[in-house]
Amino acid sequence: MKLFISLLLLVCCKSVAAQLRTDRDILSLFTSDQKFVKMALDSSICILCQNYVLADSAENEYGRNKDPYFGRKYSIGVITDKGILAPAEIITPWESDKNYDKYRKTDTLKPRLSTLLYKRVNEQHFSSIQRPAIKKLEDSSTIAYEIPDSIQTVPSSFVQADSSGWLIVLNCPDTILGDSSQITLTAIKPKMVAEGSTGKSYIKNIPQKTGTLGGFYFSCRIALGRIEFGATGIIKKDERGWFAQTFQRNAVKKPETKDVLNSLGQHD
Repeated sequence: MKLFISLLLLVCCKSVAAQLRTDRDILSLFTSDQKFVKMALDSSICILCQNYVLADSAENEYGRNKDPYFGRKYSIGVITDKGILAPAEIITPWESDKNYDKYRKTDTLKPRLSTLLYKRVNEQHFSSIQRPAIKKLEDSSTIAYEIPDSIQTVPSSFVQADSSGWLIVLNCPDTILGDSSQITLTAIKPKMVAEGSTGKSYIKNIPQKTGTLGGFYFSCRIALGRIEFGATGIIKKDERGWFAQTFQRNAVKKPETKDVLNSLGQHD
């Protein structure tokens, strides 16, 4: 069942409701509080851990140092009705893994994605998905992991990120994101400048903190008597500063790789 982050407007007392003349008034009333916004959205933000193994031409897979994986990469994600959306770098964890350096030029062992672990920031333990299908969004900087229907999600939205929505910014005191990293969330009403039709909007007022991991942009609207938040973009940084990149509408399935040390056995 999909979880729509919403607030029933029936909780408004009649005297207050009578003063709310437009949808904009209602949005202003209920989404002006950072604590409310963070509480509504924190269950949609997650930490990801993408494992990978090495595989030979006979489909035998190998981990490292008795682990069921050779290496792994951590990242942030948002759990939406289009899947878990995350930076595309997470699906090539071997690119930044020094332990893989000695195998980069060999044809006998190739990297292969294995288990995906995910943990909502308000949870203590990771859940796993075995080799989920992956889709790459049009802008190529974001991917979508396919997830079971039983996982609760928030809606995704495909509107230009602007100052009417909210930023959820993630911070971590650890130099390297890991299993036990403590993540804090900050809800920010953004001031942004859009870059034409690129889907990129630079953020003027993101806090300059050490340990900022990035985050996500959420649009909000009133629909059928409730306030809905939709995951609309991902927050990244380049040489000019922090920006929100709007999720592109069409997702295409990423072709399955044909790339073909403790043995993990044969993969069917």
